[in-house]
Amino acid sequence: MGEMAADCSRCRGLCCTELYFSRCDGFPADKAAGVPCAHLTAGFRCDIHGELAERGLKGCMAYDCFGAGQAACEGGGDFHRLFRLRQMRWYLAQAASLKPCGGLRDELDALMAESGGAEDIDAFQERVNAVLKRAVALVCDRGRPRRGDLAGRRLRGDETAGRDLSMVLLIAANLRGCSLRGTSLLGADLRDADLSGADLSECVFLTQGQVNGARGDEKTKLPPALRRPEHWGGGAARRGT
Repeated sequence: MGEMAADCSRCRGLCCTELYFSRCDGFPADKAAGVPCAHLTAGFRCDIHGELAERGLKGCMAYDCFGAGQAACEGGGDFHRLFRLRQMRWYLAQAASLKPCGGLRDELDALMAESGGAEDIDAFQERVNAVLKRAVALVCDRGRPRRGDLAGRRLRGDETAGRDLSMVLLIAANLRGCSLRGTSLLGADLRDADLSGADLSECVFLTQGQVNGARGDEKTKLPPALRRPEHWGGGAARRGT
């Protein structure tokens, strides 16, 4: 879905202006919504973009507007609304691509068609969340962990494979060498999580932003549609292997 990929060259730095920033969440400084980031240049570019990993700015690295920025700049519309709709559309498309989700196909297709301009976005979000929850249940053969906060924890493969880790806090968690086959990472916070040697090639609902905010190496396996970030080392970024 090429239209869902962020293209900063077609945007005027909306994410750097419209969003609230918090230093503790991995952004350069505390900043109110509607105030341009101090690092946003007159040409709407980030003057420290090449240093985000070195500076540990995981909040910036993990953010993905799903193309809402260029859509708002080129076609008008509210950036925040467009972001929510496009994010939901991306997850719906991912759910529709899963083989076990044939029974949800009609609902997913109907929601996809509506995602271009739902009027009551909060009510639409509730309906999307409900069908995504059912999609996750079809894919994952194990339920959610007892704790929703696994930040900093060392996890083993038998704790991750086939598990529903949707919305789980995995900040700085150690997942080295873990298998995440059939694991849902929908909305999971992977900032600074160690994915070295982990197999994520068959996990579901993993976004490029989540990958960008995590740590990995040349042995980390990603889904084919995602690329290995350059700051992981081992050569130029490439699609998942």
